[in-house]
Amino acid sequence: ETTPYVRFNRTARVGLLVQEEMVRRQIAVRSTMEIDTLEGVIAMVANGLGSSVVPARGVENEFPASIRTIPFGSPPLMRRLGILVPRDNPRAHLSHLLLEALADVTKPSITPDDGRPKLVQKS
Repeated sequence: ETTPYVRFNRTARVGLLVQEEMVRRQIAVRSTMEIDTLEGVIAMVANGLGSSVVPARGVENEFPASIRTIPFGSPPLMRRLGILVPRDNPRAHLSHLLLEALADVTKPSITPDDGRPKLVQKS
C-alpha cells in the first residue's frame, strides 16, 4: 500500500502493543511520522495524511465520519481495562457509579471467546 503509516508513539503502552502485533503478524509499514497522542493520530488520518492502527475507545462517534474503521486482524487485538480502588476506601461505592457511567457511554465490545457483544465487568 502506498498510504503512509501514522505511528502511535512506540514508547507508549498502546504503541508498543500495536508494534508487537504488527511484528507477530509480519506486517511491514512505511512509517512517516510518530505521534504522541491518540487525538493527534486521528487528526492526521482524518486530514488524509496516512492510515494508522489505534485502540477503539468504545464510545459513539469516536472517529470523524471521514475515517473508515476496520478491525485489526482476526481475531482483533483486544485489551482489557479495569478500575482500581483501594480495598478499604470508604468511597469505594463511587467506583460502581463510575462503572455505570462508563457503561452508559460505551458500546458493547466483542469478546474473542464466543463473538457475542457484551460488556465485561469483573466483581
